Amino acid sequence: MQYRLAKQGLTVSEYIRLSLIKAANNEVQLINFLDTPEALLAKQNAESGNVATIGTLDDFNDWIDQIDAN
Repeated sequence: MQYRLAKQGLTVSEYIRLSLIKAANNEVQLINFLDTPEALLAKQNAESGNVATIGTLDDFNDWIDQIDAN
């Protein structure tokens, strides 16, 4: 993210400040991702036990470490 901001001449602090100003002035549309059809289906599947295990917590941590390394 910092690289993209730097290309536009912004620091992370400036980006956050500008974003907060826009939010305070109601210039952004807030999206509730929990109300999307995909999220509601995922919630329904989780509540009914219709889920599949795709790995362990260690697998997830290894994946996160790989992302951090890049």
